[in-house]
Amino acid sequence: LVHERASVPDDFELRFDWKVSKGCNSGVYYRPGQYEYQLLDNA
Repeated sequence: LVHERASVPDDFELRFDWKVSKGCNSGVYYRPGQYEYQLLDNA
C-alpha cells in the first residue's frame, strides 16, 4: 500500500493495524528519507 501527497502536514496522527508472518521484515515509512517504523520477527 502506497499513499503519496505533494505536501505533508507538519503534525499528523498515523494509525494502522497489520498482521505479519513468521520471519517477516516489514516497515512503514512515514516521512520518507527521515523516519521508518520497522518490524522484524527474528524470534
